[in-house]
Amino acid sequence: MKDLRELDFGKWQGKTYEELKTQKHYRLWIEDPFTITPPDGESFQQFSKRVQNGWDRVIQEILTKNFQRCAVITHGGVIKHLLAEFALERKEFWSWRVPHGYGFELIFEREALRRRERCILLQEVPLTGKEHG
Repeated sequence: MKDLRELDFGKWQGKTYEELKTQKHYRLWIEDPFTITPPDGESFQQFSKRVQNGWDRVIQEILTKNFQRCAVITHGGVIKHLLAEFALERKEFWSWRVPHGYGFELIFEREALRRRERCILLQEVPLTGKEHG
């Protein structure tokens, strides 16, 4: 689902911190990623709106088809956005830690999900049975 892709970093796509750290625009973005936009990229507001649209489509599918469980496989920025919006514990976007090899299970009451309320339980779960497997 295109709406649940990572932030479009434009000209910075695929580059490392080491490659970008001397660029003034990049340093400004690091200091204020909510108002500074990567060159030819996507603003944080555009990203948030897009992800929310995607999430709304997922919720519509869940409710329409009466699914009991649903998995969303996506990127760290999208996961942080969803956690900031829907996790039981209220934390800012950048406060969430999204380690590689782990996922998050958000458990909702059905009507709360329909009303776009926060989940009732959040669990961090490893994606594999082994620590590094």
